[in-house]
Amino acid sequence: LAVCVDSDDYIDADTCEILAGAICESGADIIQHGIKPEMVIPNEKKEKWYQKAFVPYEGELNGADILRHYFISRKITTNLFGKAYRTELLKRVYAILPDMPVYVGEDIFASFLIAMRAGSYVGLSNRQLYHYRWGLGVGNNEKMSLEKFAMYNDMSKLVREIRKYVEGRKYTHLHAEALSAVSGRMLEDVLRIFAQERLFAQDIPQAEGMLAKAWYDIAGAGDLIERRLGKTVSQIMNVCCP
Repeated sequence: LAVCVDSDDYIDADTCEILAGAICESGADIIQHGIKPEMVIPNEKKEKWYQKAFVPYEGELNGADILRHYFISRKITTNLFGKAYRTELLKRVYAILPDMPVYVGEDIFASFLIAMRAGSYVGLSNRQLYHYRWGLGVGNNEKMSLEKFAMYNDMSKLVREIRKYVEGRKYTHLHAEALSAVSGRMLEDVLRIFAQERLFAQDIPQAEGMLAKAWYDIAGAGDLIERRLGKTVSQIMNVCCP
């Protein structure tokens, strides 16, 4: 049994006992349970969103349906916390993870490989064994330096690693669809930095160039960048790298 707990959150005293029993009884590789959001900084809108998002998908899944529910229908969250994993599964996944620094997107990255290799999933009823303390972690509204933006932009490297992994296996339409979904999700996280005006005005042209260079070879990225920024990758490159 393995569980993941962020440093600013906590779990109930009997959580591991309950989850170990659930894994032994079901034989599942992944057990998902409920998460209780606790708002350290009051925010009613966020609290309602988390209450809905953290409800586990109840039921049993096997094989390819696990990947489908993680990334196509998105009925399973991609947080590593809020779940218990069979130790052997995580050992197999972390044995193939590349040795590279990852600042953001690590949960989505690991969850993709976990979903690819897991044989079975069980979602418990919404028993809230994990306490998610919103407001203690890193904020997402402050201005961002180009150095920090580069760390977000490095999610493109994670997409390439996932692409390399799935293309090295028996490649199916489901894999292609899931890869497209995860790359679009990661790129949207980067583009949201522009939409939320978190960059200093003088840094935006350079940040756009960094974005274009990082994502130019990712399928679908060019169209998404054009829709969100109103300019093509070629137009951006002509400005930053004439």
